[in-house]
Amino acid sequence: MHGVKVNKSLVLAILFFIIPIVLWADDHPVTCSGDITTALNSALTAASSGDTVTIGAGTCNSNGVTVTDKQLTIQGAGQGVTNLTANSIPIFTITRESSSNANWRITGMTITGAQTADTIIMLWGAYGNAGTNDGWRIDHLTLNFPDISGYGIHVYGPTWGLIDNNIITFGNGLLFNCQSQLAGEDGATIDNLWGKYLLSQPLE
Repeated sequence: MHGVKVNKSLVLAILFFIIPIVLWADDHPVTCSGDITTALNSALTAASSGDTVTIGAGTCNSNGVTVTDKQLTIQGAGQGVTNLTANSIPIFTITRESSSNANWRITGMTITGAQTADTIIMLWGAYGNAGTNDGWRIDHLTLNFPDISGYGIHVYGPTWGLIDNNIITFGNGLLFNCQSQLAGEDGATIDNLWGKYLLSQPLE
């Protein structure tokens, strides 16, 4: 039986060409202590698509923050481990102004607030853009707003995503507002056409 001879020079050449194209996502940590609005905004600004902004274990508070056209993961250390109080809402606003940049995620924390109205998490899906906004996920969150009567999670524009494994408490029940507007995509025949998405949230 004859063995297979491997050209070591060829292997090294292949590795040389493969290794440089491997892209590593960066982690941008935020310490959860006191008011983290500035630190969280700085981390979100510094992050590039594919990166993760981690909010560590602890108790902290923040004003609302906005992410525009970035595919980021905003990740806590776990429900009841990262405890974030919303000074203002929406606490997270995700805005897409192009036909991509939709593969984002918010996960792993407890968010509480004393607000009585408005939206907790807002997704603007660039309704005037015919491109899709798909691949996002909102999961493993505890949203505790016992007095609120707003939208809860507001999803707006042509978009597809997943909302799963969340514990949600709202004083006026749970409301997902999912809307689509196609105005301007075919100006001759479509003007301010609204649609509704089917969305399900298992309740236990």
